[in-house]
Amino acid sequence: MLTVGQMRNVTSVIEVGEALLDARWPDKKSQVYKEAVSACVAWSEGLATLEKVREAFRDAAAVADVLIR
Repeated sequence: MLTVGQMRNVTSVIEVGEALLDARWPDKKSQVYKEAVSACVAWSEGLATLEKVREAFRDAAAVADVLIR
């Protein structure tokens, strides 16, 4: 598990989902968080593109003040 200041390398949609569902994700109530989780589920069902998941994850990270690069 990560603590504040540690980095995590996310390289797949599965890892995006794991990061979002991690108990330490700072904001699980915002609409953008819910959209990011939904995008991961939609991708797993063949209903969303990888770019959609990336965009949703970036938006959720921005709202939660999680630095991504």
